[in-house]
Amino acid sequence: MTGIALSPIGALWGIVGAKTHGTVEMGAALTHRGCYMAMEEGPTFSFGARHSAEIWPISVDDDIAVVYSGFPFVVDEETRTPRYLSAEDIRTEFLRFGADFFRVLCGHYAIAVYCYTRHRLILVRDAFGVQSLSWASSNENFAFSTEYKALLSLPWVERNLDHDAARGFVDDGWAPAGRTFLRHISMVLPGSILIWQNGNLETIHLRQDLCKTRPPFRPISVRHVEMTVRETIGWQANDFSPRYGVMLSSGVDSAVIAATLRRIRRDSEIHTFTVGYGYDDPEIIGASATASVLGTQHHEIIVRPDALTALLTDTIVAVDNPGGYEEFPCLYALHQEARQFVDIIFSGNAADTLFAGMPYHRDLLSTDDAIYRRLCNDLTVRDERLAAQELLAGRHGLNFRMPYAERILIDLALEIPDFQKLSPENDKIIFREAARQILPDEITMRPKRIQHLLYDDSMCSWLAERIEWICSSSLLRTHSLGELEGAAILPPRNLELTEESFKAAWNVVALATWASIYLA
Repeated sequence: MTGIALSPIGALWGIVGAKTHGTVEMGAALTHRGCYMAMEEGPTFSFGARHSAEIWPISVDDDIAVVYSGFPFVVDEETRTPRYLSAEDIRTEFLRFGADFFRVLCGHYAIAVYCYTRHRLILVRDAFGVQSLSWASSNENFAFSTEYKALLSLPWVERNLDHDAARGFVDDGWAPAGRTFLRHISMVLPGSILIWQNGNLETIHLRQDLCKTRPPFRPISVRHVEMTVRETIGWQANDFSPRYGVMLSSGVDSAVIAATLRRIRRDSEIHTFTVGYGYDDPEIIGASATASVLGTQHHEIIVRPDALTALLTDTIVAVDNPGGYEEFPCLYALHQEARQFVDIIFSGNAADTLFAGMPYHRDLLSTDDAIYRRLCNDLTVRDERLAAQELLAGRHGLNFRMPYAERILIDLALEIPDFQKLSPENDKIIFREAARQILPDEITMRPKRIQHLLYDDSMCSWLAERIEWICSSSLLRTHSLGELEGAAILPPRNLELTEESFKAAWNVVALATWASIYLA
């Protein structure tokens, strides 16, 4: 099979245990994930999935039930061709190889495998955790879902606030890895296997031996990096009759994706989308120049502070836990526009993590092997920021692709010595050299820019209005979080809103908005 259906599976859910009532209600909470719904049940399990194409995402035999979301595939090492897997394929391969089979899987996916005779449930997420997977348990049951709003439809899942996670979010901008703001709902860790059996839990990371070997020291060829990037993008662009879009920034990562799609899918019109605070936003200007060079159908989305109240609420409904500061409401607006033109949207995220393009990488330059060690850590301890992007796209019925979060590119990044990634003068050295084989230098050598709105008077006014709403509603005090209101204090009107003061206020506003939706 050389292509996949137009739409991969959008969402999965299920319950195993003594009482499996409630899966219909779980599926009803995920209607935005596809117009088709598949369900299968047995004496001690009930599985469901939402999808947008006529594919059956559940496979059941006398001993094993499988349900999946996303698009898992394996690559033939000799021919370098992908084989995209059905639920029946997953069940067959699991019977042959057991849980080791998941270590060779590619794609973005979440998978549940239930062995009846052993009463054993296995949950798996892809290497970077692009597909989300949450869970909750009681004395009798274990439930899981792509989005935890579906778990809240079950009467035995309580809405008790996790105060430590909420306070951690205000400090760091994300809920701690594996946790949500609700004490009784957790996340399967990205790139890991969660095993539930007889009420006991065990987590096994798919790359648990990372950094136990020596860091790489042999140089990797630019040609090898270029070809691996190209083929990885191609594996995620093998759809039938697609309409492709790319979230285009002013930088190089998304430009490589757009250029590669233009080359390999000449039969498809490629749309690009950029969001910013105005037509003088450097992100808007840079992306427009890139789109002009590549010849894409380009769309610009402008977000003003007065739109953020509605956008933040809609974003939190989409991703469950908030995060990502103003970037995620902006991406919500981008996807809202994109759904009019495309079915599948690509993101250039994760390239900076793999190839040392983040500001924190420069702090590691003075220590041997520190960039390699940091990558190993980033692959084993991850929050939900990549999955949140997939949830935003899924809210609008879009299928989401993030090629740089692909397992084979991750493995490649682990083989590249630090000196080929970063120097005092340049970041992402070998990736930019590979990109030069695809793009002109005017694009490949642009510095990284973090997308954000203007921290001006209008933003300060919006934040002040939201903080007044928090204080007047006593929302945080109601939930024993009143001390966090102090973190939202803005500078006096005659002083500039700084990035630090903006983020502190934003996190408190986001947390209060979440509480008004999920704890009301």
